[in-house]
Amino acid sequence: MLASALTTGTGTANAPSCGPAGRLPLGDSAHTPAAGIDTNGDGVPDRLTAPYQVVCQSAGLYGNYRGGAHHDFRFDLGPGTPVGWRYTTGDGRSAAIRYDAGDTWAFIPRECIAPR
Repeated sequence: MLASALTTGTGTANAPSCGPAGRLPLGDSAHTPAAGIDTNGDGVPDRLTAPYQVVCQSAGLYGNYRGGAHHDFRFDLGPGTPVGWRYTTGDGRSAAIRYDAGDTWAFIPRECIAPR
């Protein structure tokens, strides 16, 4: 069968274009390198997250972040709780973190974390 004989079932053979492929430029501090970072000074990358802590009175951890909103609430963390920061979302409002004590990857409001 020829490709020209196929139909989309909608009466049009041309779908709208999303444009050329592109990359979102991120600064060096926008995310932790995929190979990890050296957290104990031995010269070997050993973590995929940078050392951060919770600074809000009560910061919710969420299983997902999309459309500018957090979804799938998991639980709250209090101030001073150590977390590992992986990256900040493109809109700057959420951070993907690892809560090691709970063995959990989650999203948290970006304003609720700061370096340890």
